[in-house]
Amino acid sequence: MNDERRVPITLRMPRALLDRLKEAADARSHSMNAEIVQRLDTSFPVSLNKADMEKFKHDLKPQDLFEENLMVAWRCLDEPNKEAVLQIVKIMAEYDYGMSRKDGIK
Repeated sequence: MNDERRVPITLRMPRALLDRLKEAADARSHSMNAEIVQRLDTSFPVSLNKADMEKFKHDLKPQDLFEENLMVAWRCLDEPNKEAVLQIVKIMAEYDYGMSRKDGIK
């Protein structure tokens, strides 16, 4: 989260869910607040804007893609955030295709 302003809220939830959150927070040494905020934050997909995508495309080098690292990163993502990775991979594939055409490789 980029916005550091904190706004207090009142939240009602089932006791069983509260107990599960408390257990998860304790297991990760988080406060209940931190656990709830982190879980809510990761529930929204990452959206890369066009400027970020163009910068990534501009900075991309063919040797920067290692399949092993890509697979490790993929396994670490939750389902909503995998869409951002798919967008990046698409740009990388388009870049690699463009580079191979410039080199005369078909």
